[in-house]
Amino acid sequence: MTVPKDTVEALTSWFLKVFPAATSDTRADPDREVVVFSVTPQDASGTRSFEVTDEALNDHPPESIIRDLERQRIPALLKRDPTLRPRYSTDRRIPHLETREVICDRQAYRVVRDSGHNLAVYDSNDGRLAKTPTGLWVMDASIFNRSEAEWCQDIRNWRGPRQ
Repeated sequence: MTVPKDTVEALTSWFLKVFPAATSDTRADPDREVVVFSVTPQDASGTRSFEVTDEALNDHPPESIIRDLERQRIPALLKRDPTLRPRYSTDRRIPHLETREVICDRQAYRVVRDSGHNLAVYDSNDGRLAKTPTGLWVMDASIFNRSEAEWCQDIRNWRGPRQ
């Protein structure tokens, strides 16, 4: 799906105003149908990113998206925790977590990391994987820093029968 160039440019410009003197990188991820907006401050405090679904970029004007991001305190979240990559979608809510779909052995799984860095992996029926380690699994880095192959290795160890 193509996205409006002016909307992408407006969001990139806004993100650079939130993090002045930063360098920016905006890239489409067609496999996931999102555009990833990233900035890296000069103080080397870590790259901050958020993503917007292609559908949301086509459905909402940039002013509305920016207003939603500010109202839901996404700049403050990213200043506090550069490791999260929240996602904006057509419902205009931005949960303070990151989500990644992983295809493993022809099945879809959802990896979720919240703002407390707690990690959970769900099967296609939204059930937690049966053999996930007990207690909370905390992951300090973004879930996007691991390859799909690494996630598949863990999923194979954690899923139960019929998962």
